[in-house]
Amino acid sequence: MKTVIFAAVGLLGFALVTASAEGPSLPFTISVTKMEWKCPEYIGPTNPDLGMDYPFCPIVMDGEYWVLFKNGYRPDVHRYLGTNIENAKRVPDSSASFPVRAPYMLGGMWYNAAEKKLYAPMHCETPGYAGNINRQIHLATSTDKGKTWHYEGAIVTRDDPRHLRTGADYSGMYWDGGDGDFYTYVDERGGYLYLYTNHYTFPKTDAHVPGFLRHHVARCAIGDKMAPGKWKKFYNGGWSEPGLGGKASWVDAYCVMYNTYLQKYISFNYDASLSVCSDLARQDWTPSIRIPDRDWGSNGLWGWWVTSADKRNIYVGDRTLFVYTFWMKAPGSLYKIELGPGKSPVRDGYFVGGYGVTRSSMDPQTLYGYEPLFESADAIESRHTRRVPCISPEITYSGTWTDDASDQYYDRGEDPHQEKMAKATETANSSAAFTFKGTGIYWRALRGPTCGKADVYLDNRLEKTVNFYTETATPYQFAFVKTGLDPNAAHTIKIVVRGDKNPRSSGTVVKHIQFEHAAESYRASDGYSSIPGKNQWYNQERHGSVVTDMRFKDPTWAGAGKCEVGYYHMVPDANDAVRKWVAPHAGTVRIEGRVSLDRSGGGVNASILHNAAVVWPARQVTFGNPVSHDTTVQVAQGDALYFVVSKNAAAGERTIWDPIVTYVP
Repeated sequence: MKTVIFAAVGLLGFALVTASAEGPSLPFTISVTKMEWKCPEYIGPTNPDLGMDYPFCPIVMDGEYWVLFKNGYRPDVHRYLGTNIENAKRVPDSSASFPVRAPYMLGGMWYNAAEKKLYAPMHCETPGYAGNINRQIHLATSTDKGKTWHYEGAIVTRDDPRHLRTGADYSGMYWDGGDGDFYTYVDERGGYLYLYTNHYTFPKTDAHVPGFLRHHVARCAIGDKMAPGKWKKFYNGGWSEPGLGGKASWVDAYCVMYNTYLQKYISFNYDASLSVCSDLARQDWTPSIRIPDRDWGSNGLWGWWVTSADKRNIYVGDRTLFVYTFWMKAPGSLYKIELGPGKSPVRDGYFVGGYGVTRSSMDPQTLYGYEPLFESADAIESRHTRRVPCISPEITYSGTWTDDASDQYYDRGEDPHQEKMAKATETANSSAAFTFKGTGIYWRALRGPTCGKADVYLDNRLEKTVNFYTETATPYQFAFVKTGLDPNAAHTIKIVVRGDKNPRSSGTVVKHIQFEHAAESYRASDGYSSIPGKNQWYNQERHGSVVTDMRFKDPTWAGAGKCEVGYYHMVPDANDAVRKWVAPHAGTVRIEGRVSLDRSGGGVNASILHNAAVVWPARQVTFGNPVSHDTTVQVAQGDALYFVVSKNAAAGERTIWDPIVTYVP
């Protein structure tokens, strides 16, 4: 056996503090010991489900300890009976069929002893898009301990207020993959049943961007018995949103139990991390704290359960806990956790869930793509901003900054010759400043194992000191966000490099990637959709003076011959390729963009029209010689801007052009 005393991250009174000389700390200690044990039949190589990529369901019914689970693509419901989570033995399987696609029984159940009825939320894999599924949660019940089953209906589905038909209808690069892969928590103290779910933001077809995984939570009063229509989602601090189609906020919790020693709720999360909460009504979870060198939710072991010292209770524990990890046919692991008195100072980076990206973070639930998803219920993910990359002349630098190139950094489209750049420095007092008008500002910088600290000033006031150390490097986070600003005033954000670091970091570098400021800005790729006119954008072709809409052929809009328009690109053929933007109201708009070719050829001609008037005369664009534009024009409501690409050779060229139209305050 190997014991590790974990110096965890700290939250005194479970509110993050950074002012003390010692730094933040948890008011308890954690000791982790890896135990020797023999996996039961349902964990590891002997489990009967070849594709057991989900947590089984431990449940106590009439004093008996049961383990049940069902693969969504097979009818068998596997049933085991014993005295605790380690020793249940197989009893005859049952069979179940439901009128929904791929219903998995996973992540926990609830038994109502008074009516002797078993309630099983089911992860269902309904038809999705772009090679992925749309997750939903439905309910089944049994009155004979899982021998026979009755379908009750859907209880939790994704936020889809616009009833989009397919993922292609969403704006930009992403679509909403729904809620599933849940853990059930029964809070008899508070009188509610909870489902903590994975929520997926998936890339659309051929959108070469990372996906994201975060957590939502829905609850139902125990007296309402998990019934469809009785569930509410947690959103913006309250529980008013319906489980079916309602909005939800990110929460930093997943596998939850109440801890009598801490007198707090504790959650065991991905990447062997944990978080703590004092009030489930408010979902006031701390950031997730990674426990070093453990393997639940990482290293291929993505399923786990936490039990009390008697290895029976998954909902209430004390100072001694056991963590069981498993996945597919891999041998499972067992850890003994001891909570104790004292404090644990910060030593590791925080963790936040991500899908297809690295996942260490210093703030809860802050992984965001460079591109927004306008349909998201999250205010940051659905942000409307104008992006200002680190190479922009609008940013003023002082001190010593160098270029740091990486494919992970922001670029302005698919152009392989576009700078994917951060500005980096380790020199104390070096600064970067940007002045803007808008109600909010967002700063994105790299976090990683060699990174140091920086101070953030807004309008000459110190707002935050940011510690950029994490175990693994990731650019998919905002280091600083401030909203609610006066939109009529000019604001200045200034980043000042401190030259110091977290003790675990191997360096003090700060890598600035981009600023974003709130604006009524219409970037073509952000608004890209299979719905014509959505977000003010149309994808068209022009023959002579006649302009007509193209037809959507996922993932591009297609015209005659090879003429097409995609997320970032435009290809002319016999007809010109056209993006059209229609003004929703009168005002002055700034028109920015960069036109380039992604391969050698005869080149193209690019131009911009305001209605019939030329505002940017045709420029010839050849491979390796991009052309940029930045101009303003007065528009009336209903006016159109046309971004036109015409071929300049026998064949049209793939042209990278992602224009941005922004109303000037």
